[in-house]
Amino acid sequence: MLVAGKARLITVTGLLVVGFIAIITLSYNPSFTDSSSQYLKKWTHLHNEEQGWLGPATPVPTQKQPGQSSSEKQETIPFNPAAPKADNELPSTNPNPFAAVDKFTGQETKQEHKAPYGGSDHAPPSTGAVPAGLPTEVHGDPLHPSDVPDISKWHEIRSQSVPQGKYFPVNFYDHDNILAINPNIIPHPHYNDTWIAVAQKFDRDRPYVSGWSEELVCNAQFVAGGNLSCNLDTRGTLTVPATFSPNCHDKLMALNLNIGPHDARVAYGPDYPYLVYGSQSHYACFGQWAQDFRLLMDWGLYRGNDSGMDPFQVPTEIQRPPPWGNMEKNFYFFWDFNKTMYVHHDTAPQRVFAKVEPDGSVGPDLSEHARPSDSFCWKKHTGLNPLPDPSVTKASIHQASNSLSITMCNRGECFPNATNTFIIEIFQQKISNGGPMHARYEPFVTMFQREAPFQMHAISEKPLWIRGRNSLTEMLYVTSISWKAKDMKYEGFLDDEMFVNFGIEDSRTASIDVLAGDLVGGNLMLCDVA
Repeated sequence: MLVAGKARLITVTGLLVVGFIAIITLSYNPSFTDSSSQYLKKWTHLHNEEQGWLGPATPVPTQKQPGQSSSEKQETIPFNPAAPKADNELPSTNPNPFAAVDKFTGQETKQEHKAPYGGSDHAPPSTGAVPAGLPTEVHGDPLHPSDVPDISKWHEIRSQSVPQGKYFPVNFYDHDNILAINPNIIPHPHYNDTWIAVAQKFDRDRPYVSGWSEELVCNAQFVAGGNLSCNLDTRGTLTVPATFSPNCHDKLMALNLNIGPHDARVAYGPDYPYLVYGSQSHYACFGQWAQDFRLLMDWGLYRGNDSGMDPFQVPTEIQRPPPWGNMEKNFYFFWDFNKTMYVHHDTAPQRVFAKVEPDGSVGPDLSEHARPSDSFCWKKHTGLNPLPDPSVTKASIHQASNSLSITMCNRGECFPNATNTFIIEIFQQKISNGGPMHARYEPFVTMFQREAPFQMHAISEKPLWIRGRNSLTEMLYVTSISWKAKDMKYEGFLDDEMFVNFGIEDSRTASIDVLAGDLVGGNLMLCDVA
């Protein structure tokens, strides 16, 4: 049978045969069992002492996990954050610029605090000590490459659905993942066991030079073997208009040859998903644009009379506080507990973020109010993970993924509040190997407060190792993260599964489904602890 992307279907009969076989294949959705079902019980070894500051435990009602029936028993895992230490106090920050001000009197107003999720502001329950984190090194493991003699220098994450815990391909053409790059996966709003997959088309066989770029989209399901594959009947292209910039000069002039979106990210906010992508800019040569993702595919009925007030109903360029670079990439949105929307522009050499408006304009850079504590945190991180000597190896830190909100307990163990709920995202160290070899990317999780001034709370002690990575020099780069279960959007808990989506060698798409507790557990360097 002819394979899509490698040969042309020349008859209607051939097309029907391919569609029929694809439907039968995609209807088979086995479930796999991870041999380490108790892994989450050992999710962290962080600071198990000095629990007294939390006070007595406050029991909370059991919360139903998305997709879980009421009769299912949930396993609980204790969480024990450390008490703040007086001798580790950080420099005080500047006055809070986030306070609401009455426009007539000029006086600060106090907004009524509403606990997220309709819960209360009780701290997480105080319980017994947590077992040390499960070591990831397995001597003689065939999935650990020979050029990595000590896997314990990384924090390995393992799939919850694929045997041996390896990552799985994301296939946009039949059972082939080599025709797309930069994948994104979010739960489908209507179908069970179905996800919306988006990636940039990679046309390696085009016989002519072209600047054309497009984003593929489809409904995807797990098939035999554990791969996530598009239902071919649903695959299409996102309709995103091209832009042009008058600001591409000299070596950057070639960027105006590009037509269409680049390196798109699709991710949920608290209410609905957004598309963020690169295209020519009004303010620089290349910038970041956003649009309400529901407008770009069949999302079902959702629009009402007030929908026109939602942000980004048309393609909107996202601005930034000055100075602008020639090429701006990988902006991501985040939201506080009141669902106020911000955009994060830079992670290093120092953070830059601002409140964003529906027209794409932004306020001043707000990162200066978190900078004293952030600088303290970055110094600790770079002490553990120094970049190579710049005179020998070119290296830099790049924002990579979108953001999500995580509450540091299992569902039913605590109510989300400012003491236990944080924003996470993944950034990467890009390290050049020199010579003709391409760079490699080492991903880290960063966690910051979900309320002003949004100071950093923790960073991975070690880079993540995605199980199944073939070698240290293999280029894996994370593009997006998302919750796996249907009806989950921005917020989640430690026992929720999530996708970490990534590209391989600028030519393939893949993902790994992990427990959130495995992503962050046993590998967090807290910023406020010396």
